[in-house]
Amino acid sequence: MKHLVLVGAGHTHIHILRNAETLTYPGARITIVTPEAGHPYSGMGPGLLGGSYRWDEVCIPVQELAARAGVSFLRTSVRSVDADARLLTLEDGRRLEYDILSINIGSDVVQTASLQDQRVYPVKPIANLARLKSDLLSTGSASAADAAQPSTTRVAVVGGGPAGVECAGNIAYLLHTHGSEACEVTLYSRSETLARMTPQRSLWIETFLHNRKIAVRREAVTSSDDIDADFVVLASGTHPPDALRDFGLPSGPGGGIAVNEYLQSVDYPNVFAVGDCADFVREPLDRVGVYAVRMQPVLFNNVHALLRGRTEDIRQFKRTGPYLAGVNLGFGQGLLYRGRWDVRGRAAFRLKDFIDRRFMKRYLL
Repeated sequence: MKHLVLVGAGHTHIHILRNAETLTYPGARITIVTPEAGHPYSGMGPGLLGGSYRWDEVCIPVQELAARAGVSFLRTSVRSVDADARLLTLEDGRRLEYDILSINIGSDVVQTASLQDQRVYPVKPIANLARLKSDLLSTGSASAADAAQPSTTRVAVVGGGPAGVECAGNIAYLLHTHGSEACEVTLYSRSETLARMTPQRSLWIETFLHNRKIAVRREAVTSSDDIDADFVVLASGTHPPDALRDFGLPSGPGGGIAVNEYLQSVDYPNVFAVGDCADFVREPLDRVGVYAVRMQPVLFNNVHALLRGRTEDIRQFKRTGPYLAGVNLGFGQGLLYRGRWDVRGRAAFRLKDFIDRRFMKRYLL
């Protein structure tokens, strides 16, 4: 009986869980290895921070999905991979053999600054945003209780990309909706344009932030001496997890696992890597969730083919045209775009909210 092991519970692997019966029919068994029982959808993370969503609305119940699908669930991480022996060593010391391996462990935030003296919250994992929300509200409640000497809550968001502008807007929205007037939110961006958008769209976002009293400072933050804040949110870009260095698999220029057009490791055709932790050797992809979703049917097909011993049935992952992207800026507003088309304001938030909720409906029990 062939053994398929899924490392990580990203979007691409969730698709396999939902269709596991098709894969186990030929006599295969499946195990998923992941450190958490649930996987939060990053596209709704800023809305979680701003209070638009509850945790149960953004978190895919991976352990429950695995149980329903008859998939073994191991709540731990992988320490190392011996691809020649087809053997994993887990963080708890156990060994796990596999015939086919797929890795989908996402990405980590780039640590561009030394901020040990601050209360620092990287935007990944998404659970950090839930913790930040709780801490911000706790601080605001304490300040309100001490009405005689109210203190200003100062929040610095480091990074002017999509995650940075979303967090800045949703933090201001969270504090606004909970009556905390004594707050300062500052966004630090090294780039002249925000959210990696065109100058026109960037200007619209900056005007939106300015109107909500969110300061934008075009400065590079390298240490805690550069900022004066009670809370620091790190949104300074992402990179493949450092843990991949111990996996012993060939890496690509971006630090991810080097894969070919079939999503296979360039040296081990029985090992797949998808999502942010993969590096395409021919044509790099943006690290955005839409590609992880587009990889779902290709990974499923190719894993199915290998389980049946039909390598001739594997197919290529092909880059398609422009994808819909955008930001949730809080206050019930946002910006969505695809190519030259865009929609702004409340209509953008409503459309993004509809798309995100429809996506999550596939996975919530």
